[in-house]
Amino acid sequence: METALLIPRPGAKFGSYPERLHKNEPWPFYPAEMIRAFVRAAKIPSRAWQNCFLQNVKNKRIQIASSDPQFITNSARHLRGRLAVEGFTEERSAEAFALIDAAMQRELHLALHDTQFLAGWLLLDRRLIEMHTGEGKTLAVALAAATGALAGIPVHVITANDYLVERDAAHLRPVFELLGLTVGTVTALASPAQRRDAYRCDITYCTAKELAFDYLRDHLAGDGSVLYGTAPGHCLRGLCMAIIDEADSVLIDEARMPLVLASAVPNREQSAFYRQALFLAAQLTAETDYRLDLVKRSASLTPTGEQRAVRLAGYMGNSWSGKLRREEMLCLALAAQHLFVKDRDYVIDNKQVVIVDQTTGRLARGRTWSRGLQQLIELKEGCTPTDAQQTSAQTTFQRFFARYLRLSGVSGTLAEASGELLAIYGLPIARVPLRLPCRRIMLPSHLFLVGEARWHYVVNRVRELNAAGRPVLIGTDSVADSESLSSLLTAAGISHTVLNAHFDGEEAAIVAQAGQVGAVTVATNMAGRGTDIALSESAALQGGLHVIACQSNRSGRIDRQLYGRCARQGDQGSVEHLYCIEHAIRCGTTLGKLVSLIQPLLAHGHELPSWLALFVPAWQSMHEKQGRRERWFLFFNDRLMGRQLAFAGRQE
Repeated sequence: METALLIPRPGAKFGSYPERLHKNEPWPFYPAEMIRAFVRAAKIPSRAWQNCFLQNVKNKRIQIASSDPQFITNSARHLRGRLAVEGFTEERSAEAFALIDAAMQRELHLALHDTQFLAGWLLLDRRLIEMHTGEGKTLAVALAAATGALAGIPVHVITANDYLVERDAAHLRPVFELLGLTVGTVTALASPAQRRDAYRCDITYCTAKELAFDYLRDHLAGDGSVLYGTAPGHCLRGLCMAIIDEADSVLIDEARMPLVLASAVPNREQSAFYRQALFLAAQLTAETDYRLDLVKRSASLTPTGEQRAVRLAGYMGNSWSGKLRREEMLCLALAAQHLFVKDRDYVIDNKQVVIVDQTTGRLARGRTWSRGLQQLIELKEGCTPTDAQQTSAQTTFQRFFARYLRLSGVSGTLAEASGELLAIYGLPIARVPLRLPCRRIMLPSHLFLVGEARWHYVVNRVRELNAAGRPVLIGTDSVADSESLSSLLTAAGISHTVLNAHFDGEEAAIVAQAGQVGAVTVATNMAGRGTDIALSESAALQGGLHVIACQSNRSGRIDRQLYGRCARQGDQGSVEHLYCIEHAIRCGTTLGKLVSLIQPLLAHGHELPSWLALFVPAWQSMHEKQGRRERWFLFFNDRLMGRQLAFAGRQE
């Protein structure tokens, strides 16, 4: 592990607002970046070294066993100085872990396992840790965060949503306070004063979005080199150390999402322009005047459509005279009308259009579509259009988190993206073994020609499992799918609970009951991250939780997240995956197109041969490669921008 000289914290060495500035970096070439990152990255300790560290922790646990609270607090105070001087050496890390474990046993009545100690130790040295779902990632992150805070580093712990921010901070606050550490939380509802107070704490729990926007506000408020607290609006004390829970969600799935800090610019003429665009788009004919790309969710005009648009827009005034603007706005209006669907891409909440995050299934409050798409969809749904936004500052998670001097993270699904994470972020991946053998049973997949047949199978399967007393979790693609299935289950007399973007505030209560005997939970993939479904003793004896995945995820990682809801920590559980070809064709996926080509060769029936499921990994791999190319292109542009700004005498 590294020495104290490299521990990033506000001070003489790193400045009052530490962050990594990328200046004069070489041109990015994927193989070269891989090699460079591999050479620079911290090497993963050998198995013998890991065992030696774990034994060291055990020895120190024995020394402080049954200690009173005052002894733990005093020992933590003395350890602070040694960590600040010596750094995260094996000896000091083991001592810190033993103290944190003693605090957890006293305050939470929880004893940490070897796998959690190992994960926490590896997190301290800038790595991404693949730790299976249900293995105690939250406590492993707390180990690393508390140790970093004891060394004097401002630590940011990033979790999936505001509920988990408040839950984890409240759960662990007694532990941190016993160690003499302060903990704060930043949620979407926090005021500027509350945010400043939270970031002054030793450990701050927050979401990635709130953290990135606070960073943008800091740089708008003034030069990041000013003393902390002297500039109005400054919140952060720099980007010293961050630990990301569900790291692949932030660094991969949401890496390219633009984070735009903007101010409203009222413009009544613009609203009228959007209404005209929707009116004109409604006059165009599919295939003749325009074509839809269901995969990219974009529309394009045909030559015939371009000519027709000129004739139709001739009566609309000068706003429609420009060819580029006219065609761009018509294509956006066509996409708003035909490609963005209510209860799949967004919901109407309190007469407002709220985007549904496609990865988590949760409401993405505060996020809006750009270039007028947001206003077009609002007008389509009869909502009052929001004012146009003027961009003040923007970034992406990929660009933002690369600025941390010390970055690490944990997730149950990282292996598939190991090369990309190493090349772009310089973070190697270490796997932590299971504490107990996995008892998950993977049942054969089923492919259905039409959605009706799939839902009929689900209802019958749930009735069968319900009679056996097993809890069932059903994962669906969208809010609309979850509610359609809910109607069918209600008609069949099957008691169940729905967990989707309409009920995100009730997530904790729903998940708490999902592991009871005979419980049936219909959920979008918001149930796939950050939540534990605890089995009752009777449910465990009946075979554990059964997961029915009805989702068509474009990444095997998201599939594995849903599978990980069952068979945790040695429990029993089972999974089966259902695919609907009708849905795949409607969404324009390559899988749907492939099956539609060979469909005439298949025997007519509602269920297709199971061997067709072999195409699914290939289809997912294709989409994952496309996503990697897009993220690499963003990385290349960021590097190019940095070189141009450096040439101009500015820092990026």
